Amino acid sequence: MTGWVILGIAIVCESIGTGFLKYATLTGKPIFYGFFGIFLVLSFVFLAKALKYLDVSIAYAVWAGVGIFLITCMGFIIFKDPFSWLKVLFLAFIVVGVVGLKLIS
Repeated sequence: MTGWVILGIAIVCESIGTGFLKYATLTGKPIFYGFFGIFLVLSFVFLAKALKYLDVSIAYAVWAGVGIFLITCMGFIIFKDPFSWLKVLFLAFIVVGVVGLKLIS
């Protein structure tokens, strides 16, 4: 379970960092690029730690898939990105894939 918790922290850091990247492009304030960099580095540090416990193929797929899901939800809720049911459908495919990978690991 430890590897999954560490991977979860990596995913949250990556998602927060990507949110700061969006803020940086919206505001033009360099401080947000700094926060983006910090959270991205933290994300990779935690991802590397998670790899001590998890297979790289599973860990990276979950990291990427859940990160995509979180960023898309942030886009809908925080950044008012256009919503469509097709986006939700394809996000569901990602969730099914991630759950499937978790079940076979």
